Amino acid sequence: MHPTKIYVLSGFLGAGKTSVVRHMLCSMPDLLGTVVMVNEFGQLGIDGQLLERPGLNLYQLVNGCICCLLEHDLLITLGRVLETQKPQRILLEASGVADAANLRRSLGDSSLQDKAQIAKIVTVLDARMWERRAALGKLFLSQLAQADQIVLNKIDLIAPDKTAVLEAALRAHFPQAQVVSTVNGEVPTAFFWREAANNFTPAPFSVGFGQNQEPGFVACHLQSSSSISRDAFTAFWSSPPTGLLRSKGQVLFTDGSRHFFDWVDGQLDWHDPLDSIKGTYLALIGSGMDADAAQKQLDSLLSVS
Repeated sequence: MHPTKIYVLSGFLGAGKTSVVRHMLCSMPDLLGTVVMVNEFGQLGIDGQLLERPGLNLYQLVNGCICCLLEHDLLITLGRVLETQKPQRILLEASGVADAANLRRSLGDSSLQDKAQIAKIVTVLDARMWERRAALGKLFLSQLAQADQIVLNKIDLIAPDKTAVLEAALRAHFPQAQVVSTVNGEVPTAFFWREAANNFTPAPFSVGFGQNQEPGFVACHLQSSSSISRDAFTAFWSSPPTGLLRSKGQVLFTDGSRHFFDWVDGQLDWHDPLDSIKGTYLALIGSGMDADAAQKQLDSLLSVS
């Protein structure tokens, strides 16, 4: 029996990993033999709710990172899935703060030997973030250095003449990886499912290329059946918590309307609401963010009518 292939989706916060997974799932005529696992650093399984659909075997690992705190949970879940379902492939979406080097090591664990193997690591990169790599640090660069493929996503948000320049820079710094540019995570399916070579060697990168101190990440959330004021929500984003890197969720406003939103790099985008969420779900992840102060700022949304 051939071992199950594990396709790991890596990438920094807000890069568009879930969009890539959704595109892959929508492009598959049959989900039989495919298992999806989603890891979220925060407590709310929002990405999992974005991906749910009939016939999909979906597992969520939340409130930590599978490269460290939830590594044991990941191996236990993988072992159970491999034993009971024997899938053809597993699509594993790591959290935005997962170290891809640790994931590559974890998935080579002896407990998985002969049962599963990494087909590839695909790292999604928000095209706007490359210029901020020094501030984002070693984790950001490690995710790219460990990639068999790099998806340069959101190229519609940068100047058209910058795409080729970014592609060239990525190929120069990370020659081990194939590079493809996308909008909304719409990766060509043949490119994505192509297995990588077995002789992978991560690209070296110097500490000087990023920062020496790795940032500490914190998360907080708001989950309530209550509605919130649209004005209060707008005011929140006019002065978000210092150190905030990523936010997403769904809001129930006092007028009864529901809206799903994404916040990355100061940009707030609205999407159609999820039927599975009836109240208000808000998740924040930051680096150097005062979690207690951010939580109080979130909770204050419920006190404004």
